Formats: sequence, structure tokens, C-alpha cells
Amino acid sequence: ETACPYQAIGREEIKNRAGEVVKTVARINPGLCQGCGTCVSFCRSKSIDMQGFSNEQMFAQVMAALEV
Repeated sequence: ETACPYQAIGREEIKNRAGEVVKTVARINPGLCQGCGTCVSFCRSKSIDMQGFSNEQMFAQVMAALEV
């Protein structure tokens, strides 16, 4: 949640049929997302993809920005 400068990352509880929480997952709010890609670079499991960009392209953009 703290990886996003726009607070676009939230948590969603996944429940079974009995209503019990079986896991919690991260969700991106598309209304708040500005497409900066910060979440992609922070995601350790590489579970987040930017639409229109591969993970390799996003990583290259982050690395280029760090070199400035």
C-alpha cells in the first residue's frame, strides 16, 4: 500500500462460500492509478503488470530514471 504515491493500492479480502476470509490480495484502483509504474517496481512477486508495457520495459524505465 505504501508503494503507491497516489494511494491506488488497496486490499481486498477473498472469502469462501461460508463467508470466511481465506486470503487477502492487493487491488489497484484504476480511478486513482496514474500509470507511474512505481507499484510494478516495488512488487516482489512480479504480480503486477502495466497495461501496454512489459515488466522488462517498466524496469528499464525505472532504471533510466534512477540514473538521472
